[in-house]
Amino acid sequence: MNTEKLGGTKTFEIKESYEVEGITEDFIWYNSKILKNKMSSWEYEFERIVNVMESRHKEHLEIISDLMRENNFLRSKVKQK
Repeated sequence: MNTEKLGGTKTFEIKESYEVEGITEDFIWYNSKILKNKMSSWEYEFERIVNVMESRHKEHLEIISDLMRENNFLRSKVKQK
């Protein structure tokens, strides 16, 4: 806590301090570019995740199709016996 005497008996106390950022055009453009880059990164990551999910889904559908085909083949063999 800082104290200063102002002209004799009065004491001035600084109880809190505040940090203030200036809002200039450069500040706004600088931060908007940072946000834009972050958003682009998020978009890239999201698209990557969606593409991986779609690929796995396609693989799973192919596996299911193969299993169904094999199941039908085996059923037909059992019926023939």
